[in-house]
Amino acid sequence: MEDFTVTVPLWRWQSATGTAAWHFLTIVGEAADGIRLAALGGQWLDGRRGFGSAKYL
Repeated sequence: MEDFTVTVPLWRWQSATGTAAWHFLTIVGEAADGIRLAALGGQWLDGRRGFGSAKYL
């Protein structure tokens, strides 16, 4: 499995009508391309998660 290290801001989206919130990372460039290829190839996914999200640690 390929590893990627990035330093990017963590940003929070909050529902305008409730208390729900999601946290996101915006990753661009070569790291984003590599993550996309690994996810599309099923390298990190045990089946499909959520809306095609990849787990990060």
